[in-house]
Amino acid sequence: MALGAGTPEIVKLIACEAMALTFSGVIIGIAGAVWAARVLAGQLYGVKSNDVVTFAGVAALLLVTAMLAAYSGTAFHGRRSDVRATGGVAESY
Repeated sequence: MALGAGTPEIVKLIACEAMALTFSGVIIGIAGAVWAARVLAGQLYGVKSNDVVTFAGVAALLLVTAMLAAYSGTAFHGRRSDVRATGGVAESY
């Protein structure tokens, strides 16, 4: 985090980092879910093992939840830290 960064820059930085982690987790999770669905295909009743709507719906729900958590929690908590007053070390609240 740069000294002198304003609130919008801090919120954007923290939220972008959180969403990058979320996107990578969703990609890994979808790959694992496709593998698990193939392994458990014989035990699924009424749902195809490669149901694209289910995979997309769960991924979208996870992304929206993570975006709300990143913006409402972590990003707005990070904007309150004044790195100029603490000598470059952010205080923990």
